Amino acid sequence: MSGINKDVVFRVARIRCRFTDSVATSETIVGTGFWVEARSGLIAFVTNGHNLDPSFWQPPRPTLALAEVEIEIRRREATAPGISPASIFLYPDVCFFRVENFRTCLGLHKGRADCGILLGPEMSRPAEYALPPPAFKLTDIADHSFLAESAQTMDAASFIGFPESDGNPWWDERATLPIARMVTLASTPEHTFVNSQIKSEDVVLVSGLSFKGSSGSPVILHSKGIKVDPPLNSWYVPAKIIGIMSGHWNESGPVSSMLEHSGLSYFTRSTSILEMLP
Repeated sequence: MSGINKDVVFRVARIRCRFTDSVATSETIVGTGFWVEARSGLIAFVTNGHNLDPSFWQPPRPTLALAEVEIEIRRREATAPGISPASIFLYPDVCFFRVENFRTCLGLHKGRADCGILLGPEMSRPAEYALPPPAFKLTDIADHSFLAESAQTMDAASFIGFPESDGNPWWDERATLPIARMVTLASTPEHTFVNSQIKSEDVVLVSGLSFKGSSGSPVILHSKGIKVDPPLNSWYVPAKIIGIMSGHWNESGPVSSMLEHSGLSYFTRSTSILEMLP
């Protein structure tokens, strides 16, 4: 078993960003992200930097600027006839809502890590969509010590997102839920993988395929060992978010020859996520 709670799928959502330039060129990117409770008490939406900033694209598009950000929210009701509190997230109805304060709540990693956040995004929503979305806890995100001591090459992990091809979704269209794909850690997670064909920093290479729309998916290490109480000499590692899938550059640019047809992808380590959450 993976050791991952099945409700993690409700903490993952789509983000849609529109970019424009001075001559009315417009381009829209749809990717994946996930909700996290920040130390400040605010809720943050975490996604890739390249979903928010065209300077990450290959080749870069310096004339384009972010003009609009929308996040997909699932309908929730605190109480409903015949529905238990444990089932309040099971509504299939979702809708994109515009982030009104994206210019002030958006943050990009200060280094070259492919990670960005929307901290405390404000969206005008009707009552049935107004409740805060469920979010990961900070303790669900692996720090450097965890990556160095508890994760290793050849470990199994999964990433959860909304891949598509030619505009055709691969996820569950009736429930509007993301799908999971497995990967195996191919490089040592305690330090960043460095290769001239990958331009971003703080990454780990994985054996597994990411696709259009998967960018921004949380990468979750599967639990390992057997949990016993008291622990004595047993070895147990809980499931944790170890990164954010950054598997290929934005679709407007070419895929690196290293990643095309190789069965390899890469993710940005969770250390970069923690650095951005106040």
